[in-house]
Amino acid sequence: MAIPPELEAKILRYFHVEKWRVGTIAQQLGVHHATVDRVLSQAGLPKAERPHRASLIDPYLPFVLKTLEQYPLCSRPWSSTRVSPPAASLPWCVSAATAAVRITSGI
Repeated sequence: MAIPPELEAKILRYFHVEKWRVGTIAQQLGVHHATVDRVLSQAGLPKAERPHRASLIDPYLPFVLKTLEQYPLCSRPWSSTRVSPPAASLPWCVSAATAAVRITSGI
């Protein structure tokens, strides 16, 4: 769906002159943030890369990988040790990391 040229002009003005963020522009004008991204990319601006957030499992990933190398069928690396997960939400992170490792390595 095409948006009116006046709306495109407002988006570009808010972004360049007022230095507003994409979400702020979208909220103010009542459009989706993807619409604002599209208008800005059509104007020649590259899409802003968002920084990668650290995962809860990042400090424990070497342990998980080592355990999966020794026991490829292990689905819960914490259950085979006396070490308990450091956070309540960590077990699902381990499951997700285990699945990702298996997919990439073909285990």
